[in-house]
Amino acid sequence: MQPPVETAPVPPIVAAFVAALAAGDAAGAGACLAPDFGLHEGMGRDGWLDHELGEFSRRWAACGFAPGDALGIAPSAAPAGLRGFLVLDAAGGFVYEDALCVGPDGLIRGNGRGVEVVSKLQFERGRPTRRAVAIRSHGRDIAAVTPLDAAEDVVFEKAATWDEDRFHSFSFTVPGDDLRSRVARMRVTTRAGGETVSVLLRGADHPLFLGARWPELDGNRVAVDIGRGRLWGLAVGFEGGGTASVPHPSRPILEFDRPVEWATLTDALDNDWTTRRADGGRSR
Repeated sequence: MQPPVETAPVPPIVAAFVAALAAGDAAGAGACLAPDFGLHEGMGRDGWLDHELGEFSRRWAACGFAPGDALGIAPSAAPAGLRGFLVLDAAGGFVYEDALCVGPDGLIRGNGRGVEVVSKLQFERGRPTRRAVAIRSHGRDIAAVTPLDAAEDVVFEKAATWDEDRFHSFSFTVPGDDLRSRVARMRVTTRAGGETVSVLLRGADHPLFLGARWPELDGNRVAVDIGRGRLWGLAVGFEGGGTASVPHPSRPILEFDRPVEWATLTDALDNDWTTRRADGGRSR
């Protein structure tokens, strides 16, 4: 049986916290957190606050925003006990999504989890769609991740961005997957012990999901769809070896100095879309 998922109104304290982050107001954001905040994704109160301020600043800059720019906030699905929310720009475009715990005192508390996780769908032409989780534990190495629900073709490895952000990648296929959002349970093992984690895996039923964002390959060139919302990044692999990455691509055609063997476009929801030259290099 799937663990329960809830969509509830965004608490005022969460909206105030997001507004403070957008303004770069550390004191205002800190006032939204409970004194006995506890642990959140492997970080204590002060460490997580610094982390969120830095993450929001980088995302804000990547989206071309400035402090004080208008933004919206809307409810989204989250595992029971958490309050999920979407942060949107003035035009309704996706900025980011999160889920937080609000205590009985109306202040934000940690979720008690020792690891940070980000879910995604991995689309590759001609292959089954995979579910994936980027996972890291601040200050502790992750030794293993074990699925507790039905999963096949499980892969646990260092992510391509390991040297930059220390994320691992845990991916798998789900038998009979309908690609709808679902909660996955997994056991995460670190040097400090083990922890059972429930993660909401975004699906194709997400309200901001945009399908068919395949990159198209033509020799040294990669064409990307920039007309339907922001893109988080493009990674390419070259004929004969080697890779390159382009954060937040904003041009429809990107040209490299050698033939491209494969390209993976990561959309704003963190879903991956991979095209390989061996598959014809084109999405249609």
